[in-house]
Amino acid sequence: MSTRAEKFIHQTENTEHRHKIDYTTSLYDVWIADQSKENMMDLDENVNAAETEPVMLGSMLDPDEGDMDDFDDYDFGDQEPPVIVDLSNNQEDTTETDDNDDFMDEVAAEILMAFINIILSYTNTSCPKLPKKLSILRQHMGVDIFEEGLKRYVACKKCHKIYTLDVLLANEQTLCHHTEFPHHPSSAWSAKLCNEQLFKNGSCKKNQQLKEYPYHSVIKGLQLMFRHPNFYEQINAWRFRQQNDSIYYNIYDGKMWNEIKDDVGETFINDERSIQFALNVDWFSPFENGPSYSCGAIYLSILNLPRSQRNLPSNILLIGTLPGPKEPSNHQMNHYMEPLVTELEKLYEGVSVSNDPNSPTMRAVLLSVNCDIPAARKVGAFTGIQSFCACYRCDRKFTQLPGSTLRNWGGFDFPWQDRDEAKNAEGAEKWKAARTPQERERVENEYGTRWSPLCHLKYFKRSRQVLLDPFHNLYLGTYHFAEMQREAELIELPPGFEISKSKIGGHFAFMKGAEWRTWVLALSPILLKNRLPPQHLKIWLKFVRANKLLAGPSITANEIDRAHMLLKQFCADVWNLNFERYNGLLKSINTNRKDSFETTYMRGFLELGFADNFVAEKSRWFAGEPDFMKILKRLAPQLSPPSIDPTINATKFDLNTFVNYAEKWNGRLEVSGWEQLPPSTYPLALKPMVPINGDHYNLLVAYYRHMYPDNIFKSYYYEDINAPGEMVGDMIHKMTSIKILGQLYRSDEARSKKGIDIQALFLETDNNGNPVIREGQQYTEMRYGRIAYFFVHRIRLHQGDNTDYFDHTFAFVNWYAKSSDIASIAAQRSHGLMECCNHFRRMTLECILPVHRIFSPIAVAPNGPDKLVVIPLPRKTTG
Repeated sequence: MSTRAEKFIHQTENTEHRHKIDYTTSLYDVWIADQSKENMMDLDENVNAAETEPVMLGSMLDPDEGDMDDFDDYDFGDQEPPVIVDLSNNQEDTTETDDNDDFMDEVAAEILMAFINIILSYTNTSCPKLPKKLSILRQHMGVDIFEEGLKRYVACKKCHKIYTLDVLLANEQTLCHHTEFPHHPSSAWSAKLCNEQLFKNGSCKKNQQLKEYPYHSVIKGLQLMFRHPNFYEQINAWRFRQQNDSIYYNIYDGKMWNEIKDDVGETFINDERSIQFALNVDWFSPFENGPSYSCGAIYLSILNLPRSQRNLPSNILLIGTLPGPKEPSNHQMNHYMEPLVTELEKLYEGVSVSNDPNSPTMRAVLLSVNCDIPAARKVGAFTGIQSFCACYRCDRKFTQLPGSTLRNWGGFDFPWQDRDEAKNAEGAEKWKAARTPQERERVENEYGTRWSPLCHLKYFKRSRQVLLDPFHNLYLGTYHFAEMQREAELIELPPGFEISKSKIGGHFAFMKGAEWRTWVLALSPILLKNRLPPQHLKIWLKFVRANKLLAGPSITANEIDRAHMLLKQFCADVWNLNFERYNGLLKSINTNRKDSFETTYMRGFLELGFADNFVAEKSRWFAGEPDFMKILKRLAPQLSPPSIDPTINATKFDLNTFVNYAEKWNGRLEVSGWEQLPPSTYPLALKPMVPINGDHYNLLVAYYRHMYPDNIFKSYYYEDINAPGEMVGDMIHKMTSIKILGQLYRSDEARSKKGIDIQALFLETDNNGNPVIREGQQYTEMRYGRIAYFFVHRIRLHQGDNTDYFDHTFAFVNWYAKSSDIASIAAQRSHGLMECCNHFRRMTLECILPVHRIFSPIAVAPNGPDKLVVIPLPRKTTG
């Protein structure tokens, strides 16, 4: 009969992932090198010898009993399960890449380590064995850097009071001693303890706590961030951005960015190592199936980072994972906020960037709380939707409907004003000092607030810095029409507007915020058109138009006012009628669903976030090992230092001018195609040079002649090569797609057809290209088309005494013909839609479109035998 070792060898030889053995043994070799510089042997040679020497392998068929200790003593026990994190880049790439294989889980890795130890026992080497536990190997290698600053509090299941484990053990305290009203006039209340059990079986022992609150120090996390390559440059890139006083592109353009002052009255953010955070708290169900369970997470986002970097998992600080199975109610959230606020107070004063006392000082403040509405009320300590002070932004008090306990939400024309922050603070202190539940209720009804640890932050103004949540507030829970499923499947949506079509047919069950955004902006105008009564649809389209303004790449003060007015009208009409990707990332971490699995979530996320930092610091081990570096880059895709975000820090690139090429083109604002593209667009995914289609070549020559009238351009096909002028070459580099300011556009030559339909501004013409003159002038029109391919073409231009080569980047676009059905066009426009024919115009030089002029993507849907409904969509602008 075969031994267990023989069976294991056979299984290992047949695995599809043999490279994982090499990966682990290489880590072992590195660890040995760090532990001992003498008696070194090449482990790979030992393993190869073990696999090729018949005598050595034969001896394994009947090993000594002692040789099997690593298997016999291996105890899987009741340990936490393997942590598997998908390290693939979630951002869509324009090039083909191999799919990342799953990584070996912890249990399998420990079995492999035991197997390697058995092989080592037959090599007659003096190399020490691998430890039995992966956790010990991780400590030797320094991987425990991920858990620096991780503290595991004991949490009460009932009242959510948190305790330091060491204090409980020192006092042998097994029950929760929290009292809600310690100053209650009745001794029965003031002495009333929670008395919930904190440990399993009432045993006050380590690792026996019933519920844990894993908290990761924000100070330690920020110190690790400052060790990231180029982090200092990234957090200061915003200072060199292009600015326009009338347009808001980013949070840096808002008033609050420069309002917080330090203790000496200086603008806080002026210091180059000052960070401004956004806080997000959200709850999620970690299990797709099984019992109802809700756990939560506290995240911090570093707002100094460019938008393209800000929300990458490696740049997000996961501060705590809130234990379930139920959410803390209202003020119970305060317990979980206290450790964070304590650290934020220290960061406001300043702490060292590292443990070196001579290191520079870093500072940080909480600029905003960005949560959905229920979480915002808990974190900000505001009363709920049924409160008389239901709005935590203004001072409006709502009345009660006669004969009902419901609030009267009518009357939207009142002159509203901000809540008074001093009054907020007064209410919070009165709530905190309240001795009875009745006193608290009276304070809540009068002030609409409770006390929060955020009150300790002297710079934090809750009514201004606890933000309204547009993502959930505008997009979640709009309409439920299952019969729209089939029609939705015919609509072609661009990248960034994805939705599972089956969810529409499934009554919008389990819809995420991004999918609701797609529903509101792209699908609802067309799918509700023939399903809602006209007066109801008109009301709904006010909501859609407001969303398109608020979801655009930038916004002006006038657009803010317009969106506000549309939302106000929408709410009034309806009354008269009657950080979430990270939760998904946490849910992808495998757990055994046992107690304290929230700690497993925390560890998994920390490993994901700081993997790049760890590998970069340990790279000295791997110098001259290119094969090993390839494996490590799968572990840490951003091993190479991230570049400074070029879109906002490029001296030659002007974001405002670039956006205007598309948004304000009027025939006089010319752009030829050679102008600077956003540096984030590079490198272009150019294919090998090929000749351009003959008809397209003729249009390209005509385009150059139109754009550069002072130059003489010749065609290879028709003109003498020796004649005066510049010959227009017929060779181009094609591209199937291009990403411009975060928006991915594709062409007909791409495998996926999402994102091939666009809109751009032109001077108005008929379908044959003849100018349309109205009131003595030619106006601009929005034209809709389908991108055939992208290409780069080089020409030589003469400018005065200078001659140089210029690369032009174009899209060859087939433009849809204009519809002549005036009545149908008017009907579509009334619904916020447009219409065109489902065939193309005659090709003209306007098919050669500089990519700079692409206004935005569009969604299209068939509307009869030869018509398309066009759904204009907002473009992205990252930077």
